[in-house]
Amino acid sequence: MLQLLHFTLLHLKALKLCTIHELVIQISLEAMKSSVDEVALQGIEFWSTVCDEEVDLAIEAAEVCHQFHSLQMLKSILLLKKLTAKTCN
Repeated sequence: MLQLLHFTLLHLKALKLCTIHELVIQISLEAMKSSVDEVALQGIEFWSTVCDEEVDLAIEAAEVCHQFHSLQMLKSILLLKKLTAKTCN
């Protein structure tokens, strides 16, 4: 019973989050259509900020991926060095 309650609460939180996201999208899109320049600019600035954050996250992910591959390459080189040292002796 407790697991069902927990699942239901998580589901409701997800639905609420979706609703909030949809509301933010709707408000910002309506703001960009506004005839009041300041309001339209705020809507554009919102999406510009979202894009900046997404680019930063993509750059961070690429750096982590590069670091992981560099570490894997180093491990492979060290393993190869150990193997060749054993066969040469």
